Parts: sequence; structure tokens; C-alpha cells
Amino acid sequence: MATAHHRAGRLREAEGIYRQILAAQPNHAEAMHHLGLIAHAAGASDAAVGLVGRSIELAPGAGYFYRNFGEVLRGAGQHEKALEAYRNSIQLTGEDGSVRQGMGRCLEEMDRIEQAIGEYKRAIELRPELAMAHFNLGVAVEKLGRFRESLGHFEKAIALRPDYSLARMARATGLLRLGEFAEGLREYEARWGLEWMKDRRPVAGKAVWDGAELGGKTILVRGEQGMGDVIHAARYLKLVAERGGRVIAEVHGPLVRLMQRVEGVNGVVAIGQELPEFDVQAAMMSLQGILGMSMETIEGEVPYVAVDQPAREEGKLRVGLCWSGSTNPLARHRAVPGEMMRKLGDVSGIEFWSLQKERARELPMAMIDPMGEVKDFADTTHVIAKLDLVISVDTAVAHLAGAMGKKTWVLLPSVADWRWFVDREDSPWYPTTRVYRQKARGEWRAVIERVAADLAKESYGQSDSGR
Repeated sequence: MATAHHRAGRLREAEGIYRQILAAQPNHAEAMHHLGLIAHAAGASDAAVGLVGRSIELAPGAGYFYRNFGEVLRGAGQHEKALEAYRNSIQLTGEDGSVRQGMGRCLEEMDRIEQAIGEYKRAIELRPELAMAHFNLGVAVEKLGRFRESLGHFEKAIALRPDYSLARMARATGLLRLGEFAEGLREYEARWGLEWMKDRRPVAGKAVWDGAELGGKTILVRGEQGMGDVIHAARYLKLVAERGGRVIAEVHGPLVRLMQRVEGVNGVVAIGQELPEFDVQAAMMSLQGILGMSMETIEGEVPYVAVDQPAREEGKLRVGLCWSGSTNPLARHRAVPGEMMRKLGDVSGIEFWSLQKERARELPMAMIDPMGEVKDFADTTHVIAKLDLVISVDTAVAHLAGAMGKKTWVLLPSVADWRWFVDREDSPWYPTTRVYRQKARGEWRAVIERVAADLAKESYGQSDSGR
């Protein structure tokens, strides 16, 4: 009964029965094992490791226990132990494509990319029909900058599973990164099949805008992804208004006051608040496709966020720094270590300002820190307006500074978000932005050295001009 509930996804019912079994038979290995898998699915990593580990002590010969233990340990961040568990599974039950794939995921999370690629290839040899292995292989080679090759692996995964939304999204962003907008934007709509997008799917019962003239209709444009995505896509709202629409933007709370300053916007509502009446709808990140934009017709006019520019007095060059963005572990490769940013402090003639808000902020050097008074992105614009230059990693601050037309230097990992394309030092979205990209994966030192050298030139030019 418990197994039937578990397979059907009725985890609460399954958990209750597993616990009844364990109350009667405390050393029932299978019930304990599957209770641990439910804990793993719920994100209770410590409990999962304890239960599954104990089940193996009770039944050390059950090979599939080790396979699952590898997954549980990987989810808990215990990668070396996870690899050992996967190897034990192979030793007990023989080669298994899903186990090799698990080992690949583990190695990839340890940033041992080449080894991960080897495991994914072995998984595909064992189980060519394993769509997830093809997808993961694509992700791994993409991390090494092998973009065309990655598209081929994503396409194999999609051929095996046409409804594989994650693979289709990876292919979409891969195409967009290479500037292939027409197909990339069409495929980008596959994101609605992702589980984490379900709460932002189009409102049921309301038409989705197809780009036709609106004739005075009210259109709800919904920010469905991150705050940086909203700031980036906000450039298109004036074009929606030009199609005759009364534009209502639904965005994250910290963006509400900012969006009120964007051309073409008639009203703003925060995500989670009751929606006003509207006739049609569109997602922010679908606007470019709906409007038929291409690499040649990117809307790159700035500023498109209205901000009063204060009069600037003479003095040191004012430079704002943002070295880390989201706290999501998946975004860690975009952050520059504080000790690395500290090297910029060696450049003379600079007054550094912190633009760091979201994380626990340990300032890497002496700097002005106005962010304690900043409540939202509208407040952030007032800080940025006082600066001569913004230096930021790929986060909402970089998009905001670019949208304001502020001189901005963006620090990028070797493989960055698709909007920064490949091997470009400029941005067609933000004409006042310069890109500094890692030459090798994870290597920030050379990036910071280039930035410091250019910053010294900026500082010298500032003092030489005697502003």
C-alpha cells in the first residue's frame, strides 16, 4: 500500500504507512529507506541521509539502496560520499546508466567538468535512450564554452522526450546566445512547461497577446522571472503602448516604483496583489518574440528609466561596486570574491560606493555604503545617478545602470547569461556598457587586473581634466 501511494505521488499517505510499519518493525530496512526518500523529496537532507544510511546498515546487500543513497548524499552536498555510494551500487548490481549519470551530476557540481562529461558519455553508452544524460552532457560541454556542440546534445534529448521543457529551454538560450533569435525566441516559450514557472503561467481565461494592434485595450504585462529580467525587458513596454495598448505592469514589489518611471506604463501592480481588470496579457520575456525583434533590431535606446541627474561637483571619480547577486547557489559562479574586488582599492583617485544589497555585506575595502537606506530599486537609481561609473557582476544592478544610460562595466564568467552573447565586449542592449569576461572558467584574477588597469586610466583622465 505504501509503495502504491509513493509511486502515485501521494507522499503523505505513503509516509504515514511507512511510519506504521516502522512502529511495528523498527528495523524494516525497505520502509526506512523509502521514508528517507520522502524526506529527500521534501528537502530534509539531514533526515534523508540518516534514514537511507541506516537502511543500508540493515540491508548492506541491496544495490539500489546505494544508488538512491548517492542521490540523497549529492542533494545534501556530500559529494565525495555520494561518489562512493554510486561506486558501491555498481559493484553490487553492475553497470547502470542512471548511476553513471548520477556520478556525472555529482562531479559537475564539484566543478570537475571533464570527468563529468566522461560519466555522461558512459551513461549514454549504457542507456542511449536516457534523455536526461544527453541533456546533462549538453549542459556540461556548454560550461566549457562548446556552444554548438551543446545544442546537438540538447536536440538529442528533445528527440527522445519532445516534452522535455528543461532541454528545450537550454536549447533556446543556446540559440539566443549565438544570436539566432527567430528560432531561439520560439523555443523560449517552452519555459512554461517548467515546474518553477507554474505560478507565473498566463492567467486562465484571458487571451495572450499576439502582437496585433490593441485599439485601446488594457494589456497586463507580467514579470515572470527575475528582477533583472524585468528591468531588461521593460524597454519594450513603450512599443506595446505604441500598438494602442494601455499597459499595466505586474512586477516584483521592489520594482513597483521604478516601473512607474518607464515610458509607456500606465499602471503597476506588485506580484501577489489582486490583479486589475485587463483584456489581454503577455509575459515580459515574451515581448521580444511577440514584437518580432531580431539581432538587427534590438531595442537598445537608453535611458528608458527616467531619473533626475544631480549636478556633479568636482572631486574623485565615484565608482559603484556590486560584486555578488542572488543567494541562489546556482548563481555562485557569477560572484567575484570580496578579496579579489579589494584589488581595485589599490587604484588611486577613486571614491568607491557599495551597491551591494541582497547578501550579508562584508565590504571588501573602505567605501561609502548608502545601501542601508535603500528600500527598493527606485532608491537605487538615486544612488547610481550620483556615480560616474558602475562596476557590477551580472545582476539586476547591472541591468538597472544600463537602463539608466550610466557608464557600466559588467564582470562576466566565461559562460554567461545569453543576453551577453559570446566573445563581445559591448552590449547591443546597453550602449553605455562594457563587458569584461573571464578567459578561463572560474578565473577572476585576470578580469580584475584588466578592470584595475582601465580604472586607473579613468581616474587619471578625471584628474587630468580637472572636473
